[in-house]
Amino acid sequence: MKLEDLSKEVQDEINSNTRHFIAQTIAYKKSSASTKTRICWDSSRSSKQSASLNSILMKGAAEYSVAKMLIKFRENKYGISADISKFYNNLKLDAKHYHLHLAMWRPNLDPEEEAVIYVLLVHFYGIRSSGGLCLAAIKRIINYAREQNLETIARILEAAYVDDCNSSVSTKEEVETIKTNMPGFMRRHGFPIKGLACSGEAPPDELSEDGISVNVAGYKWRPEKDELKIITPKIFIGKKNKGRYAPGTKFFNDEVTLENITNFFDGTVVNLELIISKTAELYDPLGFAAPLKVFGNYIARRALIESNGNPLQEVSQKTRQLFLQYTYIIPLKILQIFLTVKRLSFKPYFYILSYSFCIILVVLRMGWGLIQYYYGIL
Repeated sequence: MKLEDLSKEVQDEINSNTRHFIAQTIAYKKSSASTKTRICWDSSRSSKQSASLNSILMKGAAEYSVAKMLIKFRENKYGISADISKFYNNLKLDAKHYHLHLAMWRPNLDPEEEAVIYVLLVHFYGIRSSGGLCLAAIKRIINYAREQNLETIARILEAAYVDDCNSSVSTKEEVETIKTNMPGFMRRHGFPIKGLACSGEAPPDELSEDGISVNVAGYKWRPEKDELKIITPKIFIGKKNKGRYAPGTKFFNDEVTLENITNFFDGTVVNLELIISKTAELYDPLGFAAPLKVFGNYIARRALIESNGNPLQEVSQKTRQLFLQYTYIIPLKILQIFLTVKRLSFKPYFYILSYSFCIILVVLRMGWGLIQYYYGIL
């Protein structure tokens, strides 16, 4: 809200205190189905005259856990996924702190133009204390749910990771209870949800980009089939900053063959920086692709030893070939079959088969790649 639109008493209170203006930047989140581009308030910036706002704020206890959420999500028969809408912005700021939450804006983006002063009346991502305060608010809402005998909703919220509420229940009746009561309950308590996805049903458009899958802690969940799949990283050459690819980034769009991968990286310097960047993109906290992660770590270790810690030094031909082998293996369609599992799959034999397949594939591709290298086939 514009400073001038607030009451005179509030304006006087703000102007009588030290006024702190928060810098803003743009953040990109391609995986978001609703808000791919957003303003991010950077309270960590300091000046010569003062410290940053975040340096004087308390963060609170970090109790969020991706592992806990995923365990809860795979614990029972029916999966539930919900997303709290504009999570941080639903928490109002105490009026006595308005003088610390100011922003300048020039409508025409002209540096010579007189800036309009805005007061940020709610909490934002980028403010150090926002996460802890929102967590405290959710804990209070969990208590309200239990007071109203809505235990299933309380359990869903207990497993939440920030604004992502992913958990599971045992019966269809519990699913129907959540679908009936959770949207209204969360709206009444100031934290409305964008949508609700359940096992056996198509996901709502608010949670899904393709109408088939939902992002659950970095995995692709297909509610109708109740399958979890590792999200395969894109193969590209270029820079990525704050979720956005830099201009001129080159993407691999050809058929996945070792020859095409080799040609794609032809002329590109393969160094420690590139190898760490590419091998770290495979996100898999559940360990479906642990052998591939180990393979990637092995390549990064080789590159580290060869470069003596210099991230820009080009690696040897052997290490380059291993890197190309790794890049080739990840998007293979046959591998994707083993990296797609039923959400309820806890069976040991699945992991034994999956790991064995990954290990055999890695060893075969490494061996064949080294034979090609030594005998000059490539």
